[in-house]
Amino acid sequence: MKDAPRILLAGIAKNEGAYLPEWVFFHLNLGVKGIVVYVNNTDDNSTKVLDKLGEQYPVKYKVVDGIDGNDDERLLNMIGDDFRMRAALHSKSYADIYLNTDPEEYDYILFLDIDEFLCLDKSIESLAKTEIFEFPVIHFQWFAASGDDVPFSLLDKQLKGEMDQFTKYMVKTGSPDMKLYSSHIARLSCGRFKVSDSGVIIHRVLRSKKEYLALIARSNPSNSNLANGFKLNRRGWTNKGSKNLPARFSYLFENYETRFKGFCHSCGIEQEIETARANVLDRAAAVERNIEALNLQNEQLGRVLAGTGLKHFSFLKWLKSELKERTIRALFHSLVLQHIPIMSQIKFKLGIYKKDKFLD
Repeated sequence: MKDAPRILLAGIAKNEGAYLPEWVFFHLNLGVKGIVVYVNNTDDNSTKVLDKLGEQYPVKYKVVDGIDGNDDERLLNMIGDDFRMRAALHSKSYADIYLNTDPEEYDYILFLDIDEFLCLDKSIESLAKTEIFEFPVIHFQWFAASGDDVPFSLLDKQLKGEMDQFTKYMVKTGSPDMKLYSSHIARLSCGRFKVSDSGVIIHRVLRSKKEYLALIARSNPSNSNLANGFKLNRRGWTNKGSKNLPARFSYLFENYETRFKGFCHSCGIEQEIETARANVLDRAAAVERNIEALNLQNEQLGRVLAGTGLKHFSFLKWLKSELKERTIRALFHSLVLQHIPIMSQIKFKLGIYKKDKFLD
């Protein structure tokens, strides 16, 4: 492909009003031609933010509450069984976006979450002169970003983090045999794909401590939902990272903050951003209150359960878990940022897995 491809950026958003403006701004500057966001189960002002963005730029959205229950055969035929079972909302949203994208309007769809940012070392026009867009599926490796010291920090070229053995993909539109196996793997029957070294995807998995607390909350945490109020598939927060974002991407961040402020002003979304950020901080505060309530509950359960033979807390289990996590953080600190299972990390370290092996 010699002409620059027309790329549609597609994402799924739940309570992402505070982050959508930068995500949209960054990728429009990268050169994507359109953006679509599937909004689900949201109680912040995401749709108001998207309405304002859509008044000035090619940004559209669709509210898809309940799409995970959609068993349209066309959707199911596009999705691998494991992807559908593990992530019904994500998988069916991706398939719906693909099926509803006109290949006469867009050549590729770039599927990213709202905390993911594609960095390219050349313009899309320049990359079109290489072989990259000869492939129907193009993967880019994750760069897992360290936590920020200041809440709601913007991206910058000084970003620290770790390269992660996972990828996200861009897929050619209009392929009747496109199959989505996960949010990390898509394939056609021809089997042709490319893992490109022309770009990385910044994954802002942590952000600041306050934002991290908001991220680990399930829906709206409340005192009636203590035990199940948190996402437990996280490895903690850190502001450390052994790698810097490669310097070849620095051009993307020239005069970045000033340009972003101008973008927000042109869309008239400053107040909506403040409202969305307040929502994030409220969620973080709710998590802090719930942790305090859990501590109090544990104290009270010791008294309430006395003499019953039941134990609500095992010191030995806690000690075993604490020692395990401290050992992992000491020996494999990068795993706080990376999504690699501990045994896979050991295999990478021992050379059993090659560095060009990517996980799902």
